[in-house]
Amino acid sequence: MFQLLKTEGAARRGGFVTPHGTVQTPAFMNVATAAAIKGGGSAYDLHELKCQIMLCNTYHLHLRPGDGVVAQAGGLRGFTGWQGVTLTDTPNLSVERPFLFTEDYRTGTVGLCLSLSGTAKGKIAVSVTPKNFDGKEEYFSADFTAEGETKLHYSLPLSDFRLWWPNGYGDQPLYKAEISVAAENDLTRRFSETFGIRQIEMRPAAEPRTEEEKQWRNAAYSEDQKQPDAKQYNWQTVVNGKPIFIKGTNWCTLDALLRFPDERYDRFLNLAKQQNLQLLRAWGGGMPESDYFYNKCDELGLLVQQEWPTCWDSPKTQPYDALCETVISHTIRLRNHPSLVRWAGGNELTAFNEPIVPKMGALAWELDGTRPYHRTSPYAGSRHDYGTYWEKKPMDHSLSLNAVFIGEFGMASFPNIESVARYVPFFVTVLSTNTGSGPSLGVTVSLHVRWIPGESRPTSFPAISPPPP
Repeated sequence: MFQLLKTEGAARRGGFVTPHGTVQTPAFMNVATAAAIKGGGSAYDLHELKCQIMLCNTYHLHLRPGDGVVAQAGGLRGFTGWQGVTLTDTPNLSVERPFLFTEDYRTGTVGLCLSLSGTAKGKIAVSVTPKNFDGKEEYFSADFTAEGETKLHYSLPLSDFRLWWPNGYGDQPLYKAEISVAAENDLTRRFSETFGIRQIEMRPAAEPRTEEEKQWRNAAYSEDQKQPDAKQYNWQTVVNGKPIFIKGTNWCTLDALLRFPDERYDRFLNLAKQQNLQLLRAWGGGMPESDYFYNKCDELGLLVQQEWPTCWDSPKTQPYDALCETVISHTIRLRNHPSLVRWAGGNELTAFNEPIVPKMGALAWELDGTRPYHRTSPYAGSRHDYGTYWEKKPMDHSLSLNAVFIGEFGMASFPNIESVARYVPFFVTVLSTNTGSGPSLGVTVSLHVRWIPGESRPTSFPAISPPPP
């Protein structure tokens, strides 16, 4: 849609409004004929130059490197790295990224949903092969007719199927689906998707056993907004018909400086598996997680609750359209992952009745529908508790917490002294010893944490003694 903002004689200024952003005219448009930015710059460089739109020729990409390579990278946006508006030639029939989900874990039936835009007739072909175990390849095909906006749904029964299980409950067999949509007298669209056969069900939690738990389940999150009773929510996670006792941790954005090497993901996610965890709560104060993160969680059997990037009362000021676009694009990107088990509106929302919060739930149902959506955490009986930190309660306090689901608890921890030595080398000296028990580290470090009104001083962490000058 074009919005006319101002005219002056024959000149006009306006903006093209698209699902991926608004382009203000007149505009500088970079040319990326084969998805390579002319001049050698990166997508990040274009963003820094305030470039609003990129021209990309899909016919050249069809010839080289081919539709399959582009599709495997996540389409044009994934292949180019450009997340802004793209001007490109499109086929007569547009095809959204396919959605694969488990219809019935007992029979190994997989659902395939395709969203088409345009008028065409043609054939859909699917091949399914085991990705990380030995097994046979299976084929499916069907004719289709599309007119305007068309939704297609197919049921694909797999023989000799294997179920995907969370960490500690079984193996994580994965399948690879190669999907082609061939329209008559048009380009063939190809997609390569990984999926697992597993079904998520949420059942009611057991009745509260103590008065304290009952109070928490029915507590008001704020003075003016009463949360629903926990009985209105199903808290028991059931995978493939088996109730799962969830042990997990919060997962914040991996690096504050936005450094995301694969090796760092490997290290922390493997540690989570070795700790016998089942669930990672991808925190709403961070970013929607990467493809590599989800691929690794698929392999390791780590369940994920993906929260959208909202925190506390931020929905009151965050742009509604931008959040909708965030939810739409990332839901379509992530919904095929078996590790993803729950969507959530954000972290500790006090503004959970703002229009965008239920809207995010509606989008989760429209674009997925196989996973539950929670407005926020904590909500409707779940609990966050930092009594050991804010109220300086003893560490054993956390052992007595009682709630239907505990989304956060614990205390701020100090890094080990070897890590401290990397960023405060002037205050840390390593003194060699002959005890055989490792180096002795002497230092007194004062850590200025968040100051609580009424306290006289910041917290100190004394160790042995200051090193000599």
